[in-house]
Amino acid sequence: MKAEIENPIAYYDWQNFNQSLMEFAKITQDIASARTMVEVRKNLLYSKSIGQINNFEYGFGSSHLWVKQLSRDRDKTMEQVLTVTF
Repeated sequence: MKAEIENPIAYYDWQNFNQSLMEFAKITQDIASARTMVEVRKNLLYSKSIGQINNFEYGFGSSHLWVKQLSRDRDKTMEQVLTVTF
């Protein structure tokens, strides 16, 4: 598994930025603690279900994971911030 940070986290205001950094750290921990794509998917799904990931959108391809930050109003995605290949 290889993770690549592609873009910085966008800054809107201090509170949102701090929350986004904490969520990004949680996402990277969910990835680093997994050994397979199935485990990554399970970890991220759990984190999202308990409200630990609100400022990011993620999805899976056949052999990769992408993570995008949501816009300030959470109505659209921004640039991709992280890609993980399996």
